[in-house]
Amino acid sequence: MEWVPAGVRFAPGIFSFLFGGLSLVLPIAGQRELTEIKVADIPFGDGALRIAQNGTNQGPLVLMIHGTPDRWMNSEVFLNNEQLTSRALVVSMDRLGWGGSQSGGDVVTDLRQQARAAAAVLKHFGDRRPATLVGHSLGGTIVVQAVLDHPALIDGALIVSASLDPAVEKTTWYQAIGRWKIVRWALSQKLIAADQEIEALPDQLRVMSAGWPAVSTPLIVLQGEKGQIGANRACGISITPGSNRLAGYDSPA
Repeated sequence: MEWVPAGVRFAPGIFSFLFGGLSLVLPIAGQRELTEIKVADIPFGDGALRIAQNGTNQGPLVLMIHGTPDRWMNSEVFLNNEQLTSRALVVSMDRLGWGGSQSGGDVVTDLRQQARAAAAVLKHFGDRRPATLVGHSLGGTIVVQAVLDHPALIDGALIVSASLDPAVEKTTWYQAIGRWKIVRWALSQKLIAADQEIEALPDQLRVMSAGWPAVSTPLIVLQGEKGQIGANRACGISITPGSNRLAGYDSPA
């Protein structure tokens, strides 16, 4: 069942090729590498953004944005799928503050700054071409922010298991324990950084939710029925009955 808010429209033509490619990839994550992935750093502010790409320059652009903590390699299976890369230029980025996309060593919790980084990657590829953003978990939240802030650059978005609803962003018992000073010292910097990003979400999501009615970019949002992150019907969530929060990754949609 789907809930579609005012101003959000679905364009099957834009997503048919993307879902076709993803459905070929998801069940066969162990497939061998077929073509070479190119990794590069592009300028952004006082630093750089690391991107990995594969595919044809003659096709549309698909930009994949990972969650927290993670890196561009989260999307390596898509970058290696010949049936997808033969029809599109597939790009995966290290989000700002992660991997090769460093910002002075600081954690970047500002969604709008993360969205500006995604927009910079789109602009890096020059002439305007059809572009679809794909984001999982916190990456999906950043995709929504990019759609709100940079709609002229984006033709569609696929958002999987993202945090979208501030009302359900509750601190879990293990997050609370992890924030105790007596426990914090034992955690890796990666886990601490991820928690800082999550802790900063609720206030930003409240601001973001006010922008939903103005969205005209075609969106598909997938959320597992058992997921605990952002299953907000007002945001146009497509619920996958009986599935968990990794809808679309744990099992094909």
